[in-house]
Amino acid sequence: MATKQLWASALGAITESLCCVAPLLLLTLGISGTWISRLAAGFPSKRATNP
Repeated sequence: MATKQLWASALGAITESLCCVAPLLLLTLGISGTWISRLAAGFPSKRATNP
């Protein structure tokens, strides 16, 4: 049971960090400019959702 909880926690942490890592990875791959701004417009601002 503890092993399932450990894997679930690790998977949750990885998916939670994708919001920060994915844009940096895209910029590293050369995908930037207008495409990134369109991508960022699809996500709500953290300030607006977490005051």
